[in-house]
Amino acid sequence: MLRLCDTLAQLSGASQAVCLDLDDGFNCVSCCRGSYAVVRFAPQATADDMTNFLRAYKATVVEGPLKGQFYRIRLSETKLPEEEVGKIVRQMQSESKVVSFIAAKE
Repeated sequence: MLRLCDTLAQLSGASQAVCLDLDDGFNCVSCCRGSYAVVRFAPQATADDMTNFLRAYKATVVEGPLKGQFYRIRLSETKLPEEEVGKIVRQMQSESKVVSFIAAKE
């Protein structure tokens, strides 16, 4: 049986995700290099909406759900300049049908 983090990792194209059963829920662990953001999907977002969103930005779920229904997503496998990460996050933020909150994360 697939857990939510397994499903989101597969939908986002993650090649490696390991789900750990922790006190605060399941967490997906993946490689730690690159540029990241923390996102909470909008309540009305469907699995298809989330999949299309992640694919459009070539983002990968690497951890979550965390407390508050947040997910850590990798925006790039390489470290991007801060300005570029900010631009991507602002673009993602405009997708209010899918995203209720997003912020860059080191």
